[in-house]
Amino acid sequence: MPISPVWIGFLLQAPSAQSLPAPPPAPAPRTAASPAPPDRSDPADDDKHPIIPFAPVVVTPTRGAESSLEVPASVTVLDFEKARQSLPISTPDALREVAGLTLQKSNQGAGSPVLRGRSGKDVLLLLDGQRFSNTTFRRNHQYLNSIDLFALDAIEIVHGPASVLYGSDAMGGAVNLLARRRKIEGIDGFSGRVVLQHETANRSLLGHVDADAEIDGWGFLAGVTSRDLGDLSAGRIGGDPLHAQDQGGEQVPTAYRGRDLNLSVSRRLGDHDTLDWLMLYSRQWNVPASDRLIANEKNPTPSDLEHDFDPQRLRWHALRWRHDDDGALLETFQALASLNAPVEGRRRVKVSTPTLETVERDELFAPGLSLHAGLRVDPAHLLTIGGEGYFERLDSRGVTIDHTAGTTTPNASGRYPDGAHYDTLGVYAQDEWRLGNGWEWVNGLRYSRIAVDLDFEGITVGTAGPFGAFDETYDDVSFATGLSKELDAGRAVYASLSRGFRAPNLDDLAVVGDFAAGSRVPNFDIEPERVLNLELGAKQDDARTHAQAAVAVAWYEDLLTSQFAFNSGGTDFYVVDNADRAVIYTAEFALERAVIEADARGWRHSARFQAAASIGRNQSANEPVSKIPAPEGLLGWRIEDDGRAGNPLTDRLAVHHPWWSEIFARGALAQRRLAQVDQSDPRIPNSGTPAWWTLNLRAGIEATRTTTITLALENVFNWRYRIHGSGIDAPGRTLVAALEWRF
Repeated sequence: MPISPVWIGFLLQAPSAQSLPAPPPAPAPRTAASPAPPDRSDPADDDKHPIIPFAPVVVTPTRGAESSLEVPASVTVLDFEKARQSLPISTPDALREVAGLTLQKSNQGAGSPVLRGRSGKDVLLLLDGQRFSNTTFRRNHQYLNSIDLFALDAIEIVHGPASVLYGSDAMGGAVNLLARRRKIEGIDGFSGRVVLQHETANRSLLGHVDADAEIDGWGFLAGVTSRDLGDLSAGRIGGDPLHAQDQGGEQVPTAYRGRDLNLSVSRRLGDHDTLDWLMLYSRQWNVPASDRLIANEKNPTPSDLEHDFDPQRLRWHALRWRHDDDGALLETFQALASLNAPVEGRRRVKVSTPTLETVERDELFAPGLSLHAGLRVDPAHLLTIGGEGYFERLDSRGVTIDHTAGTTTPNASGRYPDGAHYDTLGVYAQDEWRLGNGWEWVNGLRYSRIAVDLDFEGITVGTAGPFGAFDETYDDVSFATGLSKELDAGRAVYASLSRGFRAPNLDDLAVVGDFAAGSRVPNFDIEPERVLNLELGAKQDDARTHAQAAVAVAWYEDLLTSQFAFNSGGTDFYVVDNADRAVIYTAEFALERAVIEADARGWRHSARFQAAASIGRNQSANEPVSKIPAPEGLLGWRIEDDGRAGNPLTDRLAVHHPWWSEIFARGALAQRRLAQVDQSDPRIPNSGTPAWWTLNLRAGIEATRTTTITLALENVFNWRYRIHGSGIDAPGRTLVAALEWRF
């Protein structure tokens, strides 16, 4: 195929180092019921290529479709097409550049989001508004990586507590993953896509194929994804944060492979009702616990010869009925039944006992049911009421295999007590009151009840124990009030006060086994942690500018943290315990601005700037709050041509290929504020995590009406760095190439 002249012009006019990203098209307005699928219409269609988005519609903060400008909260929306432009190989990687969110990784197969200085089990993960987080979530975890990005239509991130609508765990915020379904439009049709992607830093290969169809009022969608990642090469410039010992220039072991499958069936039931079924499946093999196996200055002789997660398996089923009737008394209603049945296996061989292999397996069975309704009691009031229940049952077992004797012996306990129950119930009500003159007041109240039932049957751990049965109920009343004022078209300010809580989960109460700084001991004498959050913010969303700023202070009571308990046999044992009081201060700012509407060539130029910082103090222990990321920032410039007629250059060449290119720098300051447990953590350098920055280039072009090519050169200067709290160093200089073909 001959080279198109526009390719030559595109390459010659690529941005220089002094040019620098604005956002791609915004997602179309949608409801929580049926997120719109990616638009695959004619590339020349004027509606497909808006340069700067207006305020997107969000569903997470209020459980109903509403402009993000009107919501009295800090919310980030990442639609699928925008996420794919950053060429992530996994769902966690798609969040790397979200302002105010840091991604911690213990290995390549992990990815734990940090919001407002809280991570892991303090950040609630949702799937279509249904609880995805479960009682075994750790402080740093890999569960977000089990959800395929290609199965999603959008991701919404709520910064700050969201306990009124979603209950326990939403302390630092909530990440809501909106699954992709075929939208039923009354016209039979069929479409699909094939994606191939390669990255040089880990020699990864990603392949994906999906197809969707509408037939006689039925919608169908199916997709399959394959990911194979090799060992990761870190950078070579700027020092070595932990002096990790590479093998042949690579961090060994970090390689793993995974496969994903998603299916959905939808049916329109009249003008206002939709029924749909969703299935997600993921399987990952031999994901190494890289932070336990790679030698560094704090852990020069790792205690493990082998340590990996296998299997890592996601099994998610959901059946949903939605009713939408704008203006009616019952404006919205949703009933959603889900089944979350993940499986996690762990395999470990110690250096001291190379012929003994410990194998553990946790299998969770967690059905859930949620109901909520939106009542338009009058034109100024929308009352949202609902309730939900999740009923978790955990099978946890372990065996020791003696490869010399050829025997398999059951262990006294798995990582958790076998047969443990963890039930979550909640009811809530929220009123959205439009006061007039651009004012809106949102008030919400929730009652939550969590019941725990487990039995260790008299085991001892080190010098602690024996541990027996534990039966406890935690309850809480959470509230939130927020006031927003639309100053004029596209600008608003808000203030909010909210109270959140998190009940201890099984990973807090009842772990028997290793963790980063040593080994864990059960502790039944702990209480829920609670937070009171005060926040002020401002937003702007118009044809040229998307901006959001927020400052917040969060006062924590009974903060749950890992604390040293005792030393036995040369091993440090830790418990999760309440740290009484702590405070975390946060400031976040994000700006995307069209600087030049059209230059002499007809190209649009946009700038992007974002910065975020959290500082926390454990007031009871008189030390910093553990694992709070360092202040981070991003600065970039984007040039794009939507391919429409009227552009002087493309008109002269008689070809119209939409394209974009961007250059941006991203980095973080040093994090020297370490808690005692951080100083013992082998993932964190003795003097704290050093500052870092990277320079990155990206470009994409619609080579044909059905084909898109995207290229990226990331970490151009090959800087060696580590995200604070992560177990591996970040990728060095890497070239990423992706090809997408639509049919």
